[in-house]
Amino acid sequence: AKAEREKREAEEAAAKAAHEAELKASAGKAATEYAAGLDAVEALVSENKWVEADEKMTEVATAIAEYRALDPVPAEIAALVPQHEALTPKLDANRRERETAAWIERAEAVVGDRAKCEEPSEVAAAREQVEGLQESDVGYAKVQELNTKLEGCLKNMPPPSEWRYNVRDDPMGGAVATAAVQSSNSFEFEFPYQGIQHVSLTIRSDDGTDVILSIEQGQFLCTMGCSVMVRFDDGPTDRWRAVGPSDHSTESIFLRKESQFLKQLKNARVLRIEADFFQEGKRVLEFPVARFDASKVN
Repeated sequence: AKAEREKREAEEAAAKAAHEAELKASAGKAATEYAAGLDAVEALVSENKWVEADEKMTEVATAIAEYRALDPVPAEIAALVPQHEALTPKLDANRRERETAAWIERAEAVVGDRAKCEEPSEVAAAREQVEGLQESDVGYAKVQELNTKLEGCLKNMPPPSEWRYNVRDDPMGGAVATAAVQSSNSFEFEFPYQGIQHVSLTIRSDDGTDVILSIEQGQFLCTMGCSVMVRFDDGPTDRWRAVGPSDHSTESIFLRKESQFLKQLKNARVLRIEADFFQEGKRVLEFPVARFDASKVN
């Protein structure tokens, strides 16, 4: 095994030496092509064709890389390195300037759009930084300003949606779309409705739009119509008219002013509703309503 390893290493060393000899023998031709390539890059830079210059420099650098890795570097190649190294920072600076302009455009599109500012994937994509950005670069101050705003998007990001959406066929034709969310708080009534339970808020689109509160067990006090107190986030508490269902059951009520309710629901995160229950008095129901998507029930 040792002999085989030594033989393999010797063969690899011989192959490397032969390749280096070939490179040294062709260094003159490579230097001529290197010089022509660098001159082409300079010409493109002088014409402000920065993208083409960047692509050409990548091609030139790739072609000459093996020659520059030789020890020592062939003299005719080494003589051209200063020209190469003088061009590199100019190209790097312009590349950063172009990338910064594109980054600023993406970031402004996010911070200027509430929906995008509240979408984790949009904010994450916008926060991908320009590699190597320096304080002296064009757009540096704007990048810092937008980064601060993107941080604000993250801090104010609403929680994930807890809405459940469903579409079913209507026996009479068409479809019925619903969006439902369960109350985050639970409560327990006295006999015969004992047991921990929640209330559901359902938005239903059928022949018009319904806003429905439903309880698992118990009775809403709303036989002849009633009102509930509604508060979106930290806004004012408003009285909202409600009615019972047409079948006179007591496990659900329908809130009126549906369009106004949906308009306020669209941007809310927490909804609180105070309702009356038979023999249980008033209870405050709290719903996590962030990220309600009205398009799914229209």
